[in-house]
Amino acid sequence: MKKQVLRFASAAATALALAPTAVAISGKNPVSAATNTTKTIGNATVTTTATSTKYVASPVSVYASNGSRIVRTLLKGTKLAIKGTALIGGKSFFYLGTNSTTDEDEFVLNTNLSDTPVSPDVVATGIVKVTATDGAQIVNKNGVANGQQLNSGSSWKIFGSATIGGHQYFNVGGDQYVYAGSVIVTSGSPDTSNDPVQTINGTGAGLLKAEPNNSTSATTSGSTASSTTKDSSTAATTTSTTVGPTITPASGKIQIGNAATVVFDQNGDSTNKVLNAGSSWKYFGTAVIGGLTYYNVGGNQFVRQSAATVDGPTALSGQVTVSATRAYVFKSDGATPVLKSNGTIKALGAGSTWKVFAELQLGNRILYDLGGGQYVDASDVAYKSPAEVSAEANTTAKSGIATINYVPGYGIQVWHADSTMVLNSDGSAKKLMNGTQWKIFNQRIVDGHTYYGLGGDQWIDSSYVSFHALN
Repeated sequence: MKKQVLRFASAAATALALAPTAVAISGKNPVSAATNTTKTIGNATVTTTATSTKYVASPVSVYASNGSRIVRTLLKGTKLAIKGTALIGGKSFFYLGTNSTTDEDEFVLNTNLSDTPVSPDVVATGIVKVTATDGAQIVNKNGVANGQQLNSGSSWKIFGSATIGGHQYFNVGGDQYVYAGSVIVTSGSPDTSNDPVQTINGTGAGLLKAEPNNSTSATTSGSTASSTTKDSSTAATTTSTTVGPTITPASGKIQIGNAATVVFDQNGDSTNKVLNAGSSWKYFGTAVIGGLTYYNVGGNQFVRQSAATVDGPTALSGQVTVSATRAYVFKSDGATPVLKSNGTIKALGAGSTWKVFAELQLGNRILYDLGGGQYVDASDVAYKSPAEVSAEANTTAKSGIATINYVPGYGIQVWHADSTMVLNSDGSAKKLMNGTQWKIFNQRIVDGHTYYGLGGDQWIDSSYVSFHALN
């Protein structure tokens, strides 16, 4: 199978502190321990003091100088260097100084902090967001579904990764995993040990929700999620760049959903352009901006993946034969695995052959529709057109040497089984010159006429050759 490439947020864009280590923050204007200084930073009135130490007793939000915009979240056990106190809009904060990475002054409320060290919880290695439109099923370490599903658009902490059925899965707590193709990593990264943490806060069960994004109703079926929130609206700001995001080339058309959508620029900021509901547009690649996936619709114009779908499959006949060790079966999003009645992931065995009804392009991937909403990746199978299938059915073994018997100085055309011409590497028609000899491997009969096979999908008309059988 093709391996998913996970694009991870940069350190500057990380909205969640992934490890409860000391927060290294330096002030712009260091002051003596014996001197208190009052100054204004944005909306904050700051009084600097001698540096003191606090510990996070339960997850706390870090605020910008306006006192409302959350820039990141600190986990339980994090050690803080307190540089002063502040008043913002009548509320009391501790001043952490200036973050040396973002060059932004940071503040925390004077709650949920301890003067003595606090033992950390089990530490998440990252955050994932569910991108599959049908949501992400939760399975155990054997790939068996447990009946729970994470809603599309919701975000969750991950505690490691594992390979299940040949695919990468992320651990979301205890013996609970989600398929990597159903989510994107928006913060941090999965570990690569394949030995994920098996407990959450010592309970060994439950899911830790990372952020509500813009949908507070996103929950799991049959589970209770403990929530640690942040302001997801800051993601695009903290990762903005003047050179634009990396675009993964792709081609095709997208169709806007049931609601019109705005067009965004390379920083994830909305423009004054709107695409009408139901309208179709060419797209030229995909990009991750602020942890969200976008379609590039030309130049500095992007549409959120959640607002559009790639146009449906194109009718296609023929058959595929599994060329890989196995071919896993997916739903039409190319990410959600199809499960068998016993809850395990459905896979097709090597060498098995299946009828094809349509072809679906998702970015730079091609999927074949096997019917009933079941798709396989083109990289796992070998496709044959109806003409090739028919030719194969009418092909018999025939071993010998064919001598081209045509007009001196001229050659005969080599054909594919579907009656299209075989071409040379320079695009010219491939011909076999009069008088040359070629080994024959088989023959087929089409409409009562015999063609000789040269190997592979290459055929010549028997009318223009002299055949000599080999014993």
